[in-house]
Amino acid sequence: MKSIFTLFIFFTPFISLGQQLIGNSIDTLSANNVEAVFGQRSFCWDLQSAHFKVPKESNKNSVFAHGHWIGGISETGNLHLAAQTYRQDGTDFYPGPVSDSIHHNNGTMANWDRQWKLTKDEIDNHLINYSEPNYIMPEAILSWPAHGDIALGQSYKLAPYIDVNDNNIYEPYNGDYPCIKGDEAIFMIRNDIGNFHTESGHYDVNYIYSTNLSTYMDSIWVEENFIDIFFLDNDTSMYFLYRDIGSSFTQNFFIGNDTTFFENKIGLEQHLMFYSFNDSTNEALHHTIFVENSLYNRQDKNFNSLIIGIWNDPDLGKYDDDYVGCNVELNMGYGYNGDDIDDGSVGYGTTPPAIGIKLLDSEMNAFVYYNNDFSVVGNPENGQHFYNYLIGKWKDGVDITYGGDGRGGSTLAKYMYPGNSDPSGVGTNGVITSDDWEDPDGWTENNSGNTPADRRFVQSTGPFEFFTGDKIKINYAFVWSRASEGDNLASVEKLFIDAQTIQDYFDSNYLSCPENEDIGQLGTFDCEINGCEDPQNGTGLYSTIEDCEENCNTSSFIENYLNALVYPNPSSTIFKIEFYSENETEILVTNVLGEQVYVESINSIGKINTQIDLSNHSKGIYNLTLKTFDGISNHKLILQ
Repeated sequence: MKSIFTLFIFFTPFISLGQQLIGNSIDTLSANNVEAVFGQRSFCWDLQSAHFKVPKESNKNSVFAHGHWIGGISETGNLHLAAQTYRQDGTDFYPGPVSDSIHHNNGTMANWDRQWKLTKDEIDNHLINYSEPNYIMPEAILSWPAHGDIALGQSYKLAPYIDVNDNNIYEPYNGDYPCIKGDEAIFMIRNDIGNFHTESGHYDVNYIYSTNLSTYMDSIWVEENFIDIFFLDNDTSMYFLYRDIGSSFTQNFFIGNDTTFFENKIGLEQHLMFYSFNDSTNEALHHTIFVENSLYNRQDKNFNSLIIGIWNDPDLGKYDDDYVGCNVELNMGYGYNGDDIDDGSVGYGTTPPAIGIKLLDSEMNAFVYYNNDFSVVGNPENGQHFYNYLIGKWKDGVDITYGGDGRGGSTLAKYMYPGNSDPSGVGTNGVITSDDWEDPDGWTENNSGNTPADRRFVQSTGPFEFFTGDKIKINYAFVWSRASEGDNLASVEKLFIDAQTIQDYFDSNYLSCPENEDIGQLGTFDCEINGCEDPQNGTGLYSTIEDCEENCNTSSFIENYLNALVYPNPSSTIFKIEFYSENETEILVTNVLGEQVYVESINSIGKINTQIDLSNHSKGIYNLTLKTFDGISNHKLILQ
């Protein structure tokens, strides 16, 4: 399709070339008795219906949707925030790692609209058979995103893996393998700079009003299914949005000076691993999904107090009869049925279950619920509303108070409906303790006389310092519990017991994968293995080999071609190669049949930078051979 735009010269294009499309991939985790979906598209639902089935063979769901809210005030005093709920207005997250802005487009980043799903059995089989000639490697191991493309401005080290020969290169055909947790795991990478923040920034057709385009533009002809064009009018300092939706020409135009959806990006790269264990002998573990949430600050914004929120819409069977609450001592928010029977065809019946979101290695800083409406205690509609909920206030910025519906009281409260889990009054700064409770159960929805309804909540942790190059990692778990008998509160009591069981299991069994050493640098080089000797015994990391040479003792080159840098690998077209040689070098590439597909002779000595284009060849595994008078070394190339 063709797009033609002719503009008056007083318009200046506002946005850069990088604009990614929203992610749409999704996968299913089902190792134990919980079946749930997670992916670039959404968490726990498929944008149509809930998919957090417990038991997994049933038609009963306990979560409708799930997401993350992350926000803070930068050193310059501006609010930056990324959030996700139902994608009704858009999204703040886009597939793949942070890259140079020009590369955040659907062409370059399309391959990142995916997840990597693996099982422990697949990893174990790989460790036994990776060197066998007839071994068929699982695609997720083969394409594991261990390394980014530094030519695109991506970090060299991305997904965690076990580097068997410790050469800083992911080589699954030499025995390297992904570092996953649990018996089954889904891993994904996303960022918040790939396009506008259309969730927390909220620009959409509901906020666009019509005007005469000819007033501002000479001509526009658009034949695309979906196109947004942004402009800044230097005369009025106002921002303009033209949106074309569908096959017909529409004249919708947004005029205003609200820069929220332009300026509130964090520069965030998020690595997520969802995982579960298949152990039917441990009831709590058999009904739990774990999440490892790693955040990287890949840009130049510094935050003294970043807040991380976990948003949840718990629908325990029937969606409109639930309560929510939190357990301060367990650092957990939870949902439960508002009466003793969860009726309807999708309901759980008598003794309905409870579902909790338990923080495993961080403290809950606030817990807030809100209603499914657009009142001052309802759905957030802009970045400030999201942030207010994150810091434990109502949508309109009013402080939450202890008791009743959380508004209009005299005592400030960080946690709504903590029950009897805060006897010392942490949430009220010691003002209200167990001695002050009118009810032995403390403050709950049940004893506040609330009508059960469709609830959603956000629990937050922090604040954290988050400077350029920093990493924050939090772990949490979905814990599902159902008592064998009793009323709706019986499952809540069991949930508290099961949550402590999960905490104990996590503390004793948490697998720590190797950390990415180049968190704050988009591609780094270790002098000791990338061409020159480091006077600090290999401790210096530099962004380029040139910097490595400049800062290290280059009097003697390392002649170990096994440490030649080949990137990106896997690649769909071009492989770049960097190495050192003091002799003529022959580069040879062969396919799995031993047939030669590429050959090149290099007469230069010293540092060599070259590239191999395999775009005209079939996808698969190729062998790269570097031949010199001093010896031969081989490397696997993965063309995908």
